[in-house]
Amino acid sequence: MPDLDLVWKELIPRLKQPKESAPGKVTALCPAHNDKNPSLSVTLTDQKIFLKCHAGCSFKAIVRALNMNPNQFTVKKHKLKKRKVEVCRYDYRSEEGELLYQVVRYNPKDFRPCRADGKYTLEGVQRVPYRLENLSLTIEKGERIFFVEGEKDADRGNSEGLYCTTVVGGAGKWRSEYEKYFKNADVILIPDNDDAGFRGVQRIAEKITSVSKRIRILPLPGVKKGGDLSDWFDVDGNSSIKLFQLADSALTPSQFIEEHNLDDANQSNHKEDDSEKALKEMNEEFAVVSIGNRISIMRESTDDYYSKSDFNTLLQNKPEINDKTRSLWWLSHPERRQYERIDFLPGISTPAGTFNLWKGFAVKPKGDLEDIPKFHELVEDVICSDNDSWSKYLWSWLAHIIQ
Repeated sequence: MPDLDLVWKELIPRLKQPKESAPGKVTALCPAHNDKNPSLSVTLTDQKIFLKCHAGCSFKAIVRALNMNPNQFTVKKHKLKKRKVEVCRYDYRSEEGELLYQVVRYNPKDFRPCRADGKYTLEGVQRVPYRLENLSLTIEKGERIFFVEGEKDADRGNSEGLYCTTVVGGAGKWRSEYEKYFKNADVILIPDNDDAGFRGVQRIAEKITSVSKRIRILPLPGVKKGGDLSDWFDVDGNSSIKLFQLADSALTPSQFIEEHNLDDANQSNHKEDDSEKALKEMNEEFAVVSIGNRISIMRESTDDYYSKSDFNTLLQNKPEINDKTRSLWWLSHPERRQYERIDFLPGISTPAGTFNLWKGFAVKPKGDLEDIPKFHELVEDVICSDNDSWSKYLWSWLAHIIQ
């Protein structure tokens, strides 16, 4: 985006016989024709620099004669993106209490997973249920496990005296590696009050039937469409005691399927599995990135950047997903991988929304200065003549080359 004040300072010296009539207003000879009397009016505003030749020369002709760029004279209006503010972090810990990763919640509502090392990815980490530290003990005691749709609801339920858990992304993001943690558990699945929530818990029920002692599904009465456990607790008169009473009459998975017309769930689950696999593959390979005021699709493995049309062409021969071309399906998916900016940040935690080009050193150091005594002696004693100031400068210069 051009700074019009700087453009103005560049423009005036290029004009012939410029004369300021008022702040931000100048007359001069028009460079686009053989001007004898000043016929060019130049006006600076907040959004634009106006060039008007009273002899009839066009704006483009004037700018071309000045050897400048037409885009320099106008500030484009951009819609300001609402800045995301971090609200809280939900800790996922091992059974021993070691921090494995976090889910970072933002306002406007958004969630991003973050490993314990500060990197915004879950690659290479052990996936576990939320509040795992107390899960085994609760199962051993024979107490009910309430599975809910998100960390906020799990925290609310636990504050009300229940044992609640969830997984990253809620019921719709179940992974097979979670199943072992629910062995011999008495599980009450509480869906959000919408079709996605109903299908999500029905899918989990299918997955853990072989390991859990008992599974029931409890749709919450009296909550709005899309409402959750927190909304239910916010209703006057609702409490953990009432929830335990409702849990006594919770539905078996087969009763739940019949009551909510989920007979086609298996077919839907196969489609969902295919979609999840495709989303994972696409997110591993591609990401939407902002570069200045331009949006591109980055291919991480080759460091290539595509426009939307080129991206569509690239994937045109790939199988469709949910009756959509793969490129359009992924671009419109709410969980596509995307970054607000690209940066090169060695040695620091990557800020949210940033793709860090720094991937670490290509080789690992073998040791410290004591492991290279001859080179160390060459630098300190020979090249720098045992001068501390020269030595410090040279080591800093060598480090700067690597950095």
